[in-house]
Amino acid sequence: EHKRVPDDLENHPVITGHECAGIIVKVGKNLTGKYKKGQRFVLQPAMGLPSGYSAGYSYEYFGGNATYMIIPEVAINLGCVLPYHGSYFAAASLAEPMCCIIGAYNANYHTTPYVYEHRMGVKPGGNIALLACAGPMGIGAIDYAINGGLQPSRVVVVDIDEARLAQAKKLLPVKQAAEKGIELIYVNTAGMADPAAQLRALTDGAGFDDVFVYAAVPSVVEMADDLLAEDGCLNFFAGPTDSQFKIPFNFYNVHYNSTHVVGTSGGSTDDMKEAIALSATGQLQPSFMVTHIGGLDAV
Repeated sequence: EHKRVPDDLENHPVITGHECAGIIVKVGKNLTGKYKKGQRFVLQPAMGLPSGYSAGYSYEYFGGNATYMIIPEVAINLGCVLPYHGSYFAAASLAEPMCCIIGAYNANYHTTPYVYEHRMGVKPGGNIALLACAGPMGIGAIDYAINGGLQPSRVVVVDIDEARLAQAKKLLPVKQAAEKGIELIYVNTAGMADPAAQLRALTDGAGFDDVFVYAAVPSVVEMADDLLAEDGCLNFFAGPTDSQFKIPFNFYNVHYNSTHVVGTSGGSTDDMKEAIALSATGQLQPSFMVTHIGGLDAV
């Protein structure tokens, strides 16, 4: 079961593939003034419908894992077909996961006591912790933290897989971050008796202003809670499959230190446009997230 997948798959199977870009081969008569044959596009699959339906999950003819697809009226009316002027379709398709990453950074927020207004985004000049973050999506998160113009003072990347950490260091080296005035630290917490204490020590005990969780693992979420600084924001980016996924949380710190939690899934069309623009200029490298390349027969 999946909240975006219809119940009648037996009679109405869907085409998967929500991260996609392509070339328009035919335009309906009512849209010839807006779209042209041969025009390149990238798809924003997050339509924000009450049903939760989106490309790649919910429609018979609307998904990227096909030679051709039919884009329905609802997606067109919602502005989900974005023009793409590049030649590298992988970068366009990868704008979708990068858009989700950008959306997560934008969704974090911070507060000032007795000022009833959220300051959206990560804390300028703050400490960022990226937990379980050396996988493909994590690579994108590191890239945006360093090269997306956020300007934190410190980014700590945490994982327990040394091979993944080594790959992340190779793609996004400490020196590159230092040239931008950012301290980038990679940490393998495997075998640590008290990883939260050792990670907090990197901030002189102050903790982290923004903590992102990239794996739905109870111990990782609990550690994220332990790492929060005063007014720290925990972003639960990972998508659990268990609808009863529950973790203890320190509500003493919620009350006295204003710690708080957000959860994000997907990104807005503006996030998508930013991902496309930053990829086009080479500021971000979404291709770093690619681990394998295959045709439709590999899906």
